[in-house]
Amino acid sequence: MKLHKAFGKEHGVFEWSLDPRCQVPHSTLKQRIKSGWSMERALTQPLRNRVTDAIRRQVAKLFSEGMAGREISKRLKLGHSTAYLIRGRQPKA
Repeated sequence: MKLHKAFGKEHGVFEWSLDPRCQVPHSTLKQRIKSGWSMERALTQPLRNRVTDAIRRQVAKLFSEGMAGREISKRLKLGHSTAYLIRGRQPKA
């Protein structure tokens, strides 16, 4: 078992994944280490928001064209109120 050093301690990946400072699942931690991330960064950087910039731009364009949030969500195959949340608005009840 390979040990990885962070915060002045050495542990294996599994042990680090159980540490309360670890913000990501075990599989993500392994991939980050394999990709060359520093241990502290691999452990503490939260997962990114999965809504991509491209989706955000599409939502903004469709709102600017006057399309309703529910229609945008349907067209882009998002959750029914996701378009509103991307634009920082509350969905209508």
